[in-house]
Amino acid sequence: MDLSIIFFSIRIRRIIILSLFIFMPILNYAQQFTLVKTLIGHSSSVMLSVFSPDGSKIFSGDFEGNILVWDASTGMVIKTFTGHHSAINSLSFDRRGQFLISAGEDGNVIIWNIATGEKYLSLNVPFGKNSFAIFSPNEKFVYFGGTNFGSGNHSIYKLELSAPVPKLVFQNKYYVTSGIISSDSSQLIFSSGYTIKFLNLANDSIEYEGEACGGYINSLAVYGKHGLASWCEDGSLNLWNEYGNHLYAFTAGQRGFSRLSFSHDGKWLIAGTGDSGFTAKIWDVQKNILVAELKGHNGFVKSAYFSPDDKTIVTSSYDGTIKLWQVIADKKPELTFSKVDIPAKLGDRKVNKQSEVKIASTHLELFVWDRELADGDSISLNINGKWVLEKYELVKDKLMIAIDLIPDSNNYLILYAHNLGRKPPNTAAVSFFDGKKEKILTLKSDLKNCGAINFVYKKNKQRD
Repeated sequence: MDLSIIFFSIRIRRIIILSLFIFMPILNYAQQFTLVKTLIGHSSSVMLSVFSPDGSKIFSGDFEGNILVWDASTGMVIKTFTGHHSAINSLSFDRRGQFLISAGEDGNVIIWNIATGEKYLSLNVPFGKNSFAIFSPNEKFVYFGGTNFGSGNHSIYKLELSAPVPKLVFQNKYYVTSGIISSDSSQLIFSSGYTIKFLNLANDSIEYEGEACGGYINSLAVYGKHGLASWCEDGSLNLWNEYGNHLYAFTAGQRGFSRLSFSHDGKWLIAGTGDSGFTAKIWDVQKNILVAELKGHNGFVKSAYFSPDDKTIVTSSYDGTIKLWQVIADKKPELTFSKVDIPAKLGDRKVNKQSEVKIASTHLELFVWDRELADGDSISLNINGKWVLEKYELVKDKLMIAIDLIPDSNNYLILYAHNLGRKPPNTAAVSFFDGKKEKILTLKSDLKNCGAINFVYKKNKQRD
C-alpha cells in the first residue's frame, strides 16, 4: 500500500477523517537493528540528536542547552556549541549543511556556522520557549514558533535573514509544538493544540487545518512526495494520505511526547515511546508492521533519526546517552535442535509440539486457512529447517502446500507468527490426508512460542 500522505494538493478547509485502520502488534523477521556504539559526553538529559546532511556528523542538544558535535564514524566529540541556557528543542540545517539552526526553551534562536562553531545570528524571541526553528526552502527566511506562558498567545514568527526583525505570521491560544516544511516546499506544516495547520509560504496564510487526535499534537514528520505522520500526547501515532484521509493509527506509548521521523526511502517510521518506556519502535509503513523495538537506554527516549543513507539510527535519551544502531540486512530465524530431529527453537521462540500424526506416504499435500475469524493473521511455515510458506495472510480460502517427509524421522511443521491478528493468538487450520482419511488440525502460535505438528513416516512398519 502506498502511504503517500496528506498532501497538500487538496484545497479543503478541514481534514475529513474517512477511514481508520489500527496497526496490529506485529514483529517481522525481515530486518534487524543492532546496537553498535554508545556516545557519552552530555552531563544532562539528551533532548534530541540528528545527523548532518552528509551523515558525517551527529549534532545533539541537551537539557542544559549544550550542543555537542560528534564524528559519526568514531563517536568522538569534535566541537561544543554554547549559547543556550536551557533545553534544546530543535536542530535543523540548511540544504548544504553549512549552517545549523537551534531553538530552545530559553527563547533563543541561534544560527551557527558549522565549520567554525561561531554564531552567525542570535535572536531572543518573545516566548516562554521555542518548539521549532527551520529554514525556508529558499533559505532567505527562518520560521520559528513556540509558547508564551505569560500572555497565553502562542505564536509563529518569520525572520528575514537580510533584515533580522521577526514578523508575526500566526497566533492563537494553543501551544505551538512542532513545525516542518512540506515535501513540495510550498507549506509550513505545524501543530497547535489539537490541530495540524498548513501555512502557505508564498503569502503566509493558513490554507487549511484539521483535527488529528483527541489530545495535543506534539510532533510531525513528512516523507516521500505526499507523506505526513503526527504524534499525539496520548501516545498514538497517526498517518494521513494525499486526500486528507486518516489512514492508520497505532499506539507507540501511553502518554507524553516523542519526536518521530521517517527513513529517507519512506519505508520505516521510528519514534520513542513517550513517557511510558525506555525504547524506540520502528514500523514498516508499507507492510503495516512493527519490525523492531530498540532496547538499551535507561531513560525515556525522546528522539530517533535515520542517517541519510538509512544504514544507521541515532537515538537519544533522558539517561544522558546517545546510541547508534546498525541496520542489518534481512535475516530469517534459524532452527535449532534439542536432539537430532527434534527442534527446540525457531529464532528466539520456543517450538511446542501440539500434535503428532503417522503418515502413509513421504509426499504430503497440506491445506492451510483461517477457519475461524479471518482477522489478519500473518504466518510463515517451516518444515525440517526449510521455509515452505513465507509471510502469508490467512484467509477463508484454503491454500495448498506440497511437502516431502524424511522417512524414519520426526518432521516438524512449525507455524511462525508475524502478528497476533485482531483476536490472539495467531491460529491456522491445517488439513491433510493421512492415508486413511482427511484430518483437520489447528496450530496456534504467538510472538514467543511456535506451534508445531510432527509428521512421522515409518518404512515397512505397520501404521495406525
